Amino acid sequence: PISNPSEYQNGTDPQTIYVRLENDVCFATGSFLLTTENCAPFIPQGFSPNGDGVNDVFEISNLLNIYENFELTIYSREGNLIHTAHNADGFWDGVATEGLLFTGSLVPVGTYYYVLALNDPKYPEPFIGWVYVNY
Repeated sequence: PISNPSEYQNGTDPQTIYVRLENDVCFATGSFLLTTENCAPFIPQGFSPNGDGVNDVFEISNLLNIYENFELTIYSREGNLIHTAHNADGFWDGVATEGLLFTGSLVPVGTYYYVLALNDPKYPEPFIGWVYVNY
């Protein structure tokens, strides 16, 4: 049996992990230093906000709860700001929520551009790329 089991909490600080192995005759203890690094985000290149339950939002993996101070901005192909997301909502559902296209409805099919600033010392430069919206 495991005495005082607890769930490991991921953090950026190194943590010492203690283990005890035992059988009917003897036991052994040991420890090791566990250092973790945050993974880079995985950014998809397209989504289809058509309500079918598959790829309905532009969601970036390894973002929420890892990079708490990120800022995601989405621009039209003309360079107009149409959406901004922060740590509370790390996805875009294809609705223009800001700028000239603010209509509260889905954007037209096409290519849009994102700037993702993680505000993290390991990733000082923003991720810049495109995402294709199709229905």
